[in-house]
Amino acid sequence: MLALALTAPAGAQQKAPAGFVSLKAEVPSIKVEMRYLTHHNFIDLPTLLRSGDLLVINDTRVFPARLIGRRLPGGGAAECFLIRPAGEPDTWIALVHPGQRLREGARMLFGGDATSAVLHAEIVGRHFHGRRTVRLWTDDGASVRDTIDAIGHVPLPPYIKRADATSDRDRYQTVYARHRGSIAAPTAGLHFTPEILEALGGKGVERASVTLHVGYGTFQPIRVDSVEQHEMEAEHYEVGPAAAALLTNAKSERRRYGRASLARRWRWSSAGDWAALVPTTAVCQPVCWPIRREE
Repeated sequence: MLALALTAPAGAQQKAPAGFVSLKAEVPSIKVEMRYLTHHNFIDLPTLLRSGDLLVINDTRVFPARLIGRRLPGGGAAECFLIRPAGEPDTWIALVHPGQRLREGARMLFGGDATSAVLHAEIVGRHFHGRRTVRLWTDDGASVRDTIDAIGHVPLPPYIKRADATSDRDRYQTVYARHRGSIAAPTAGLHFTPEILEALGGKGVERASVTLHVGYGTFQPIRVDSVEQHEMEAEHYEVGPAAAALLTNAKSERRRYGRASLARRWRWSSAGDWAALVPTTAVCQPVCWPIRREE
């Protein structure tokens, strides 16, 4: 099902179609009002948008962030889930298993069978909730990034109850995925097909691509009693010159622009009344807040 949220500039006239419901989400210093909300099948999207609308998509690409191998010495099973790069080259903040046995100085080996490359890892820092700082390297001078892509496993979400397959490297992506860096797919975008995008383009709907690398916060456990106190992982985002120009033009011309939930995060991170959006590379801090329905 599709829940469509469109933003119109202040003062723009919109008439609520029959059956629409008004919702309002409130977070500190941010008020987002979705005046008209209705439900459709996603394939209906081209019939709901019109020429001049601007669709904002997240073109991030999932990389195979799960490394499965063995501990050294001893050969016991080991797993390393890469969450985000750390400060030093080829070092990562990661979740490891079994955490009790993988303390500072512990080493792991990934790959190394007859058909794959070899990647070494050493625990160089220990943090809360099973996190570790992990240093990675290869013996043959091969790029660590290329080796991860060669031997890593796709980090399928917990609700997919099976092991990853080679085909998931393409299936667990949006059709417009371009820039490697996510450990989870922007799932709202998985509904798009080349045919839907072609139909939208044929109606004159413009498309702007931003990049927000989906991090561990997407499925990070909530360990507090109040959801407002839940702290999520920061996420890297980038708005290039082309997307900045499209969004600035859409707002100045008082046109509608719409975006999926994860593409909205970068917008909230720079919330405020902007007259001209500039190209930006930064991090945003997602927050979890309850949505209150208007009476």
